[in-house]
Formats: sequence, structure tokens, C-alpha cells
Amino acid sequence: MKIRAKRLEEVTASLLAAERAARRACEDDRERLASRLSQLERENLPAFIETLSASWRSDAVPTPRQGRSVDDPVYGQIFIDDKLATLLAHPILQRLNHVKQLSFSYLQYPSATHSRLAHSLGAAKNAEVALGGILDRGVYFEVGKSAHLPLDEAVLKLRQQLIEKAKVAALLHDLGHGPFGHALDDYVSYENVSTGQLMPDKRYTPIYVCSFLGPTLRFLGFDPNELVTILGHKRKSLPGIQNLIADIVDSSLDVDRMDYLTRDAQMTGLTMGFTNTAALIAAMRPVLDGGSLILAYEESVMPYMEHFLLARDAMFLNCYEHPRKKAAERMFTRLIEHLKEDTSLGLSIDNIFALTDEEIMTALRALASGSDFRRRLVEELMTDVDYEVIYEAAVIRDPERPMPNVLHDWVRAATKDAPATRKMAYITQPAAWEEAIAAESIGTDRSWQVQVVVPAHEVYAPEYNATQLLINRGGVFETVGFFDHSSVVRNLLKEMNSLRERIRVLCPAHLPIAERSRIRAAAALVLNS
Repeated sequence: MKIRAKRLEEVTASLLAAERAARRACEDDRERLASRLSQLERENLPAFIETLSASWRSDAVPTPRQGRSVDDPVYGQIFIDDKLATLLAHPILQRLNHVKQLSFSYLQYPSATHSRLAHSLGAAKNAEVALGGILDRGVYFEVGKSAHLPLDEAVLKLRQQLIEKAKVAALLHDLGHGPFGHALDDYVSYENVSTGQLMPDKRYTPIYVCSFLGPTLRFLGFDPNELVTILGHKRKSLPGIQNLIADIVDSSLDVDRMDYLTRDAQMTGLTMGFTNTAALIAAMRPVLDGGSLILAYEESVMPYMEHFLLARDAMFLNCYEHPRKKAAERMFTRLIEHLKEDTSLGLSIDNIFALTDEEIMTALRALASGSDFRRRLVEELMTDVDYEVIYEAAVIRDPERPMPNVLHDWVRAATKDAPATRKMAYITQPAAWEEAIAAESIGTDRSWQVQVVVPAHEVYAPEYNATQLLINRGGVFETVGFFDHSSVVRNLLKEMNSLRERIRVLCPAHLPIAERSRIRAAAALVLNS
């Protein structure tokens, strides 16, 4: 019996040894395979990314399409005419169907997965109603005059063409957005100081319109260069009603903002963002200013304008800058920055920016194997991003509220009109703070769990201060700035805006209390030096 037992032990040991050897061999095979796959990915994925981006950036003219009606959660139904339907068939526009309007907001608001194209169609719908109403009323106003004046008959005869132009401009206004919308704005705007400070969608939209969509636009009877001017900031060359179209589509209170605020509120469930868009559009008035028509609003619509601006800031505080969304955007930016700095990959930011949400996430997951840092960030980004604000520091430009030197230097760099200092404020400094905070708390090998989010540049230069009101004073018309006429709202918005002037440090909410406490203490140390 003893001999049998000993023999059984020997056989068992031999089998276990063989199993361990087979497991080691299997693991070695997996490692070799993973290494080979990683090598293949590094060799082939950049070319694959270039191929994917090129498939959207085609200059081919689509086969003409017939108009159709589509259902919409905001307007009930939107009619897409033949020209818009043909434009929508172009890949560069269909790409927007695969770009989320609110980037990573779905992490907090699961239904907020609507696309940039849905929003662009809504803006086109608003542009049609707005310009159609102005042309149907057939009048304009002039400062110093006591009565409205009739629009030129030649303009009214072009009603259909002008409305089509406004609709197309509105449809194309977001054409240049990258994957996940605004998520990469700071990095792409400031990473290369030689490109200036133009927001990336404003940089890429004219390129896409002229280089890729140009042949289709000309085929449909539109001038790509004129549309680029309408969508740009150099509008003084636009005559008469062309400038009015530009204001309707892109100004401080335009059909773009009216759609996204209402649409985003509906898709997130945040009712605070709902506004009476119909009232605002009905109150639009053309005012002659130096040979061009500018957009102003009738004084009677003041309460709706006030609600619109308050709703907009409320959406920023509760949705557009929600901690989970901003943490995910920061992870996403860090991943792209890490890949772009890996010169062995040779990735082009132009190609990356032309991808869709799904394409860029697939690429990130494939390229993550080349670095533990990237792998960890991708794994975090693919979860529910359960991040919380662990520490925040106010960075308000107020001489009566002194700040630590490090924060004072950041604000000065962020608000200075120089690309190099903006790069320091929005790219270099947040990364340095993340490393420093991790080093003082959980270790630099876990810096991927510390996200530093800085205020957007627009916080220090609000866009809504140029809105004009048309008022009748002493029997004659004049225009005044909205904020000059509504000091209560101006002061209230200033207070709400100050809540956004904060640098926030975020970490996973599921970390042990002791680790979160160390991160909080480290953040306080680093940001108060």
C-alpha cells in the first residue's frame, strides 16, 4: 500500500509539473503573441487611421437625393429638402452622425447620446424659421429712424435662395468638430503654438467645406467660399442680408445655441435648460448698421432672453462641466497627447481629428498595449468613470481675492493672448500638477487616477455679452447691449460664472478613504504653493 501511495504521489507531482510547464509555455506563447500583435498594431494602425479618416474626407459628389421628413424629439418633424438631403449623403456630414453632441455626458445622463448631426439639423430648422419670418415681415430698422423701412424688393424675390443658404450654413456650422465634440479642443488649439489659438472646429470647418464638400456645394448652387465667410469671424466684407444670415447662424444669441440648449436639456432630462425658442426667434429684428444688416432682438422679449442666458449657465454647471464628463474628457485628452508624443507611431492630429467616436476608441484600445499608462487610462475610460471632485481651487480674477502664486501664474497664462502661454496653461501645467499630486499621495505609477481639470478659456471671455436689443426711445429706434439694459442678469451671470472659475482635482470615488485623503492633502499642497 505504501508503495502504491508513493507511486501515486510521484505521478501526481509529475502531472502537476507538466501542467505548470504547459501553463508557462502557454503564457509565454500569449506574451509572444501579444508582443507581436502590439508590434503589428504599431506598424499598421497609423496607416489604418489615415485610411479611416480619408474615407470621410472625400471630395466626390453624392448621387442627388430626394427630400424627406424626419421625426425629431424637439420639433416633432423636420423637412429635409432635396439639396439638404444630397448634402447629408456626403460622408463628411454623415461623420457627424457618429460624433456625440455631449461627448462623455452619457456617463451621468445615459440618454445623452444624441449626435452632432441631429443638432445641426435642428439649427438648420431654426435658421429656416428665423430668416423666413424676417423676410415675410419684409421690414428692417435703422438707428435714428422713427419707423421701420421696407426690405429691398430684390431681396424679397430671393427669399427661397436666401433661406436655403441659411439652412446650409446652419447645417455645416459644426462640420469641423472632432471625435467627442469639444473633448480635444484645448489640446488641439494650443498643442502647436504655430497654429495660433483658433478653436479646432473653426479651423477645420472651412477646410472641410472648401476641400471636401466644395464640389457638392457648387453642384447644388452654393458658393463654398461665401459659406465659409458666413461661418467665420471676418464678416465685415459681407453685404446687406448676408451678414444677417451670419448673425442668425453664429452670434452671441443664435439658432445654434437655441437648438443645443433645448435639445441637450431634453436628452439629459435637465428641465432647467428648456427655453422658449419660438419667442426668441419671433423677436429677431434686422437693423441696418454701416451697410450691413445685424441681428437685434425686440425689447419685449427681454424675459425670454434672461431665461435663456440663465438656463445656459445652469446647463454648464450641471451638464457641460459635470465632474464625470470632465474627468473622462481629461483621460481622453491625456491618451491622445501620449500617443501623439510617441514619435514611433507617427500619428497625425489631422487624421485623428477626422475620426468618429467609435473609431478613435477602437484605436485607443488597440494602441493601449504599448504602455501601462495608456492601458490603465483606457481601462478607466471604458468603465463608468466614477470620479469625484476631491479638491478645488478658485482662480477668479479679482484683486480683492488674492491667490497663491501658482494659481495667479496660471490665470495670467490662461488669459494672456499668446499661444505659448496658453499651451502652458492648458496642456503643460495640468499634466505637471497630476504628476506632482500623484507623487505626493499614491505614487507616480498611479498618476492615471488623478485628473486635473482647468477652467475653459471662455469662462474669462463670456460669449453672450454682444447681444443687441432694439428699443424705441423718444420716438426713434436705437440699439443697446443686452447687459447694459439688464444689470440684474449681468450681475447674476457673473456670480454663476465665478462657480466655473475653479481648478478641480478628481480621483475615483471608490478609492479607500485614506488614499482619497492623501490625494486631497497633496492637491492642497501643490495648488497652494
